[in-house]
Amino acid sequence: MRWGGRQGKVRHRAIRNQLPPVRAKVSGSTRRRSVGVPVTLVYGDADAVVTPDHGRWYADQLVNPDLRVVPDAGHLVVITEWAFILDAVTARG
Repeated sequence: MRWGGRQGKVRHRAIRNQLPPVRAKVSGSTRRRSVGVPVTLVYGDADAVVTPDHGRWYADQLVNPDLRVVPDAGHLVVITEWAFILDAVTARG
């Protein structure tokens, strides 16, 4: 879902402004870098709630990430990419 106009810009800015404190809290942590198993991250490039920038940040925190940014997908990317996600999980099992 995309929010248009002024209201969408205000919501998007409010959501993005919440991320820096979260990033600051975990930036010194080594927990994520200690995850040694492959991790698949799936983000929609049209997601205004949790943007692909968030996924890139998480990928930078992991040892073995697989980041997939799906074109024209929004926040409910899991619905359209369910088969890919299940394949990724079962291939590692």
